[in-house]
Amino acid sequence: MRDEQGQILKPHGGIWLLELKKFNANQVETEDQRWLKFFKDGERLNDEALPD
Repeated sequence: MRDEQGQILKPHGGIWLLELKKFNANQVETEDQRWLKFFKDGERLNDEALPD
């Protein structure tokens, strides 16, 4: 991604495509899995008592 002058906006950025229907980990082991679990099941989480 670059601005009008051609300077890089986010040198470490990227675009990720996630297929949430294919994510079925029962135990979260990585930070990536933590985000996938949040995106997939976030509506059902209790914000007063979040799981580890």
